[in-house]
Amino acid sequence: MLSGVTEPQTDQQPTAPHGRSRRLWRWTKRVFIGVAGLAVFLVLAGVVYQFVATKIDQYRYPAPGEMVDVGGYSLHLYCTGEGEAAAPTVVMDSGLGGNVLDWQLVQPEVAKFARVCTYDRAGMGWSEPGAQPRTSHQIVEELHTLLGKAGVQGPYVLVGHSLGGTNVQLYASRYPDEVAGMVLVDSATEDEMLVTLTEATQGSPVWNKILATIGVTRLPYTLGGETHERTAISTHAKDTYEFADEVTSMEESFEQRLASPLSLGDKPLIVLTAGAFQVPPDAGIPQVQIHSFLEAHSEQQADLPLHSQNSEQIIAEDSGHYIQVEQPDLVIDAIRRVIEAARNGSSVA
Repeated sequence: MLSGVTEPQTDQQPTAPHGRSRRLWRWTKRVFIGVAGLAVFLVLAGVVYQFVATKIDQYRYPAPGEMVDVGGYSLHLYCTGEGEAAAPTVVMDSGLGGNVLDWQLVQPEVAKFARVCTYDRAGMGWSEPGAQPRTSHQIVEELHTLLGKAGVQGPYVLVGHSLGGTNVQLYASRYPDEVAGMVLVDSATEDEMLVTLTEATQGSPVWNKILATIGVTRLPYTLGGETHERTAISTHAKDTYEFADEVTSMEESFEQRLASPLSLGDKPLIVLTAGAFQVPPDAGIPQVQIHSFLEAHSEQQADLPLHSQNSEQIIAEDSGHYIQVEQPDLVIDAIRRVIEAARNGSSVA
């Protein structure tokens, strides 16, 4: 061996690039685990937030009416007023996503001259979730059971807003002897375009349920300080579930209504139609389709009085879809006139 010559090394150290790659991979895994952990934490926090907020609401805003078991779950029924002995009882059904609070400008005034009952469909407001599917047929049977078990005597003047209008028409078709008259408040009409518009404006039912479960749909109201009763009650997860299920079942509900032709004979009927009905501009629906829908809606509203020989249509010129909120006096007066016509056997016109 020559002096001054270095022996070659057999165990070489890793190159610098290889070491940086391993360190980068370890760092990436840590970030991924951290992000995943944060996501799980936020989801769990959202679920807890929704649960706790719901419990607080139930304590802060107790049901104004009574809870009635209709077969394994309870519905909320709120009856006020007395009325005259011979006068029919008014029963109101809300529109899609609505509850008894939708009628808070109408019910107190109607209670001055009649017995009036509002209720929350299963899953909405203070009512417990009910049986599936959430079609008009299921809703009508639940309402029939509710009124019977609560001892609310008929005959009834049925008042239905939007999808509630479809429900009360089906009720009258199924139980004609229990119905004395009807008021339709911008009732939904059996139109495929309405189903399309509703689905487009409300988004994915599955995604909405997920967001409600983790408290996302409620969070903007909490952060904005909007904690009044109507907002608090309608942002419970079960309300979002019911809303989504009713949207999903809407086409079937319309088919059920059409399969049960309605004829009120000479029983009084007043049809209130929104004169300023509008589709939200952010719905993403082409104007030509919106125009077509509005035309069809107007024509079908004009056909609704044909269900009775004793009917009238009134255009609420200054109202959008929620006439009972924007022009409640029109609804109150229509109910009064239908009650009087039903009691006296007179013309509603």
